[in-house]
Amino acid sequence: MRVMKFKITIISTIILFLSACASQVEKENEENSLLVVERWSDALSSGDIDTLLDNSTKLTKAKYSTDWIKNYWMASRESYGKLINKDLQLNWKLEIFEGNLPDGTHRRIVYWNKYEKNDLAKETFIVTREGGEWKVHDWYVR
Repeated sequence: MRVMKFKITIISTIILFLSACASQVEKENEENSLLVVERWSDALSSGDIDTLLDNSTKLTKAKYSTDWIKNYWMASRESYGKLINKDLQLNWKLEIFEGNLPDGTHRRIVYWNKYEKNDLAKETFIVTREGGEWKVHDWYVR
């Protein structure tokens, strides 16, 4: 009986430890994915194409030309005017395959933003863990 209680205690301790480790990894993923989104978003707003590309996935760089990024993404952001307020709505881990995402770990990050030329716009980022780092895979604002 005493041996059984000891085994249960050991197993419970291991489960609690693994849960704490998983929670810490998820917290780090949330924080690091937000950091890459901020770098990417700042680069988009300032027209810094090199930083934007450094923080984009390989697939994104292969899919979109530099001219397309300037003429579509940067022009879209510019049309909203200066960012006044940014309100994080969600930072979700994508559990299932959605759209044309490559295999890997992905997150959807959504903000409700207020711009000088638009009172409310929904800004969405899809980020992917690539080579041990978070990178922006896709972006849109509506």
